Amino acid sequence: MKMSVKTSLGLVLLVAIVAAMASITHSEDRRESTGQDLKGLIPWRSDMDSASRDAIAAKKPLLVEFVASWCPDCHELARECWTQPAFATAMKAYIPVLIDVDAQPDVTKQYGVVAIPRLFVIDPKSGTTLRDTHDRLLTPDELLAWLK
Repeated sequence: MKMSVKTSLGLVLLVAIVAAMASITHSEDRRESTGQDLKGLIPWRSDMDSASRDAIAAKKPLLVEFVASWCPDCHELARECWTQPAFATAMKAYIPVLIDVDAQPDVTKQYGVVAIPRLFVIDPKSGTTLRDTHDRLLTPDELLAWLK
């Protein structure tokens, strides 16, 4: 009887270890793929200086979104908005810039971003903020109206 209990406990422990390892692997796979997941149909840029020059030449404002790969709300926004044709159309009025807060902490600090996702519309000539979501997560309908 003791052998049976030990064997059962050993199997339970083995299953728990395998499940934990699978969960960690899945989490790492998800984290590695998030860069593209956050972009959707939008031709995001990541360099503010280059995007600003292009925006000035195109006579368009910058639309800057601050995100992180570990941010569930950022993924929700990308999934519900940036993959939709109506948003891709609305974004043609802007030069879009996607800033990863972990990769570009200086830019994040410059704009005072403390919660994500956060979006700004910026005049590329003056650097003036024209609109800001102010750490507020908008619904898809609200965001589409905000973009127009």
